[in-house]
Amino acid sequence: MVMYARSDQLEVKCEARPNTSHVRPHRAGPDSDFIPIWGIDCPTCEKGHLKSDPHWSKSKHRIPLTPDEEAEAKHALEDAARMDSQLKLIEARARAEQYRSAVASGELSGLNDDDIIVTGPGEVVSDGSPAVPEDSGADLGASYRALTKEDLVSLARDRGLVVSGTKDVLVDRHVEYDRSN
Repeated sequence: MVMYARSDQLEVKCEARPNTSHVRPHRAGPDSDFIPIWGIDCPTCEKGHLKSDPHWSKSKHRIPLTPDEEAEAKHALEDAARMDSQLKLIEARARAEQYRSAVASGELSGLNDDDIIVTGPGEVVSDGSPAVPEDSGADLGASYRALTKEDLVSLARDRGLVVSGTKDVLVDRHVEYDRSN
């Protein structure tokens, strides 16, 4: 069985042949670096000290990370979570804008929020519930209540609105903004 070393392991003493070592090979060419994945096939070393060494692995898919690689992976996961959050906010803003446009163009007149089923971006259908007179207006706050408080605060910042208050206060603030614009 082959044992694989993490990237900072350049050499390990060989138990089978005293005074010798297994050395990570270089890539071919001038000014070359060490190969990224290095494994050794030495049964004596595998069964001996490498078996319990946390810098080595039996699988090339589970090679332990160096402390720097762990920190880099942690930062990459944090960046991915931040980007995911930003994408969700962008999608929520787009859906809110689609809803506001549908209300403004009269596509949703005669419906109340309980009648609206969003099946996908831009698709709105009615379930046949009783209509609400057009002059009463659809509840503009429904799309805002679907957002998180963090998203409402971010949208308020984008619009130049006050960002403090409860979620309900922020929803009301966005509805007033929509009605005045």
